[in-house]
Amino acid sequence: MHDVVVIGGGPVGSQVACRLAGMGYGVLVLEQKERLGEPVCCTGIIGQECVNSFDIDDSVILRRVNSAKVLSPSGKLLSLWRQEPQACIIDRAAFDVSLANRARRNGVDYSFNSQVNNLDIGDNGVRVELAPHRREPESFEARAVVIANGCDSKLLDGVGLGRTSDFVIGAQAEVATIGVDEVEIYLGQEI
Repeated sequence: MHDVVVIGGGPVGSQVACRLAGMGYGVLVLEQKERLGEPVCCTGIIGQECVNSFDIDDSVILRRVNSAKVLSPSGKLLSLWRQEPQACIIDRAAFDVSLANRARRNGVDYSFNSQVNNLDIGDNGVRVELAPHRREPESFEARAVVIANGCDSKLLDGVGLGRTSDFVIGAQAEVATIGVDEVEIYLGQEI
């Protein structure tokens, strides 16, 4: 039996797993992807405060930015600028791999291609059941579970925590840029 099973090997799952392992807990991360570093569905822009607080590896930072243009729905432009960097543009796939590698160095185990199908919470812990696409159904037992597989996780509803009701849907594209040192943010635009 593991102390904690973390469902989701993205930034939150890997960070939580690393911290728990650092406190001496035995941690297993279950990730539905076959490997980390595959395409991700979240942005690659994080605040400088986050970089400092979580000791983000410089190797995943593509660019530091100190200015932004915010275009409102009415078309008005707001330009922001500071002397010091306010945000970092990161390589999201490399970022995920970096956090997982840090967690592994702390003793965290990862199981890939492991999509969780069900959680059975009992008096003595949690039974985590994997989806039956594997050769045979597999399950893990733990004293606790962390659900870190995104804001639209159906597992939350399955354990009585309800569905996430307040989240934002966005669109993104990965583009190569040269000489662009400023972030552009469009609010309420239909593009």
